[in-house]
Amino acid sequence: MDLAEVYSGVLKKLAKIDYGRVWPGFKLYPFSLYDENEAIIDGERTRRPKEFFANTFIEYGGRKIFIWSVEGKGFDGDFDVLAANLVHEAFHCFQFENNEKRFPSDLDLLASPTTYEGINAKYNENVLVSEMVSNGSYSDLGKLISLRKERKKTIGDIINQEYDVETIEGGAEYAGTMALQQLSKAKYEQRLRKYCALIKEVSPLQIDIRRMSYYLGALLLVVYEKNGIDFHDFGEKTFYEIAESQTTPLPCLAIDHDSIKELVSEDLAKKKASIENFISNAKELVKTDGVICGYDPMNMIRYKNYVLCSHFVFLAAGGKEVSLMKPTLLELSKGSNQTITGYYTN
Repeated sequence: MDLAEVYSGVLKKLAKIDYGRVWPGFKLYPFSLYDENEAIIDGERTRRPKEFFANTFIEYGGRKIFIWSVEGKGFDGDFDVLAANLVHEAFHCFQFENNEKRFPSDLDLLASPTTYEGINAKYNENVLVSEMVSNGSYSDLGKLISLRKERKKTIGDIINQEYDVETIEGGAEYAGTMALQQLSKAKYEQRLRKYCALIKEVSPLQIDIRRMSYYLGALLLVVYEKNGIDFHDFGEKTFYEIAESQTTPLPCLAIDHDSIKELVSEDLAKKKASIENFISNAKELVKTDGVICGYDPMNMIRYKNYVLCSHFVFLAAGGKEVSLMKPTLLELSKGSNQTITGYYTN
C-alpha cells in the first residue's frame, strides 16, 4: 500500500477519536509516517529525514512530533490498530507537555539482577493481574499490593524503576488501548485478552521487564480504574504508588514455579553465549572512555559488565560524539551502568 494511502486511512481513524475520553486534556499532536525512502509530515510528502528511525517522538523543525515506520511490522493493514499505536506515541508528547518527571533510568533497569527469586515473585504478580482482568476480579488489587511489598524486600529499590516504566510506557499503552476501544470494541477486547495471555505466559518476556511493562502497565490502569483510583495527574507519585496509597493489602500466597527457574537459567546461558560469540567474531575493539548518550531500550541485553546493543548506540567518547548504527557490544566501567571503557563492533 502506498504511503499516502496509509497516511490518509489512519488520519480518518484518528479523527474519530475523542481524546478527552482517552485522558483528560489529551489531544492529537503533529506526526509523521515514513518508510525506507519517504515520509509524510503533517500531510506533506518528502524524503525521509535522517533523524527518522524507530517509532518514537522527537524534536523536529523546532517542535515535538511523533513518528512511525510503516515498514515490516509497523503496519499490517489494520488501520484501527495503527491508529491506537500512534495514540501511544502521541501520549508521550502529551507527557512532555505536562512536564512529566517519572521517567525510568533504562540503563539502571537493564542492570536489574536476573534471579529466580525476583523473577518468580514478579511472575506471581503478573498471573494475578492477568486473572483480575480476565475474570473481572478487580477487588483482588490488595493481593497485588502484598505481593509487591514482599518482592521489594527481595530485590530492593530497583523495583521503583519498574513503577516508572509502568507509568511512562504503560500509561501510553493504556491511552492507545482506550483509543482502540472507541474504534472497535471487539479489537479492544481482543487486545486485553492478548495482553492477559502475554503477561502470564512463561516466556523470555518475563525477564524483559521493560517490554513487559507496556502490557502489564496498561492492564494495571484498567484495574486501578475499576477500583475507582484516579491516576490522571502528572505529580511525583507513580501510578502504582498512587494505587498502593489507596488500597488495603490483602493476604496472598506466592507460589514457586519450576518453569520460571528453568527460564532464568536458560536466559542467563543465552546472554552469556551472545556476549561471548560477539567478542569472538568482533572485527574491532576500540578502547576508550565514554558515556552512553542514546540507545534503543527495546533491543539491548546486559550480562555482567557488557551491554549488547543490537540496533544502534550513541556515545560521547574521546571528546566527540560517536554514532554506531550497527550491532555494538559495550564494555562498562566497573560499578557503572552508563560509562564505558571500550566497545566491540562486527
